[in-house]
Amino acid sequence: MMINKRLIATVAESQKYIAGNVASQWVSLCSNVVIMGSIATFVGKLAYAKPQANDIILLAVLVCQYKNV
Repeated sequence: MMINKRLIATVAESQKYIAGNVASQWVSLCSNVVIMGSIATFVGKLAYAKPQANDIILLAVLVCQYKNV
């Protein structure tokens, strides 16, 4: 979604809310990248090696945190 600069200039009070929204979307994107990387690493270990107990625990914690958000 593109930000309409003229609309933001018209309603100047909304700038902090728009900035907060953009920041939260970036945080969400970064957390999704981390979770997908962890899942891919775990699946790779399942396919080519035995996953360690800490791999399983880390994946479980990340998935539980993702579900709660």
